[in-house]
Amino acid sequence: VGAPREARTCRDAFARLAHARPIGLRRRNGEEHVRLVVGADAARRARRPAAPVPPGGVAWVMGHAPDDVSAAGRDACAAAVAGLGGAAPIGLLAFGAAARRAVASEPRTVAEHADGAPVAGFYGYGEIARARGVSAFHHQALAVLAVA
Repeated sequence: VGAPREARTCRDAFARLAHARPIGLRRRNGEEHVRLVVGADAARRARRPAAPVPPGGVAWVMGHAPDDVSAAGRDACAAAVAGLGGAAPIGLLAFGAAARRAVASEPRTVAEHADGAPVAGFYGYGEIARARGVSAFHHQALAVLAVA
């Protein structure tokens, strides 16, 4: 995965690599998930994800550039504001996965889409409710709510 040598011995170097290379999962029913890697055993060539990996699916090492993560954040903000049907937002509330802090700048991105309205939010560890479907972990998600 292009890991620098220091990622094997330096905790910070490993963390930078892990945030840029989460584990992608696809279950038999087509559902997709992402798992942040929080540890590894270099001798066993094993990664330890932050949440369980369900059996019976396909797993792969993902990769992205920080620009891709930031673009996804901009898309989430734009979609939230577009959902107001042309009304100006009176505020934006953002819930970001803590793993995004290392690769994106959500506070600035959300503020840029707020058109001067107040912005609030926090980074969490997957505490995002789903409107439908089964529960899942959202290790690199950003959810934005625009209020008019």
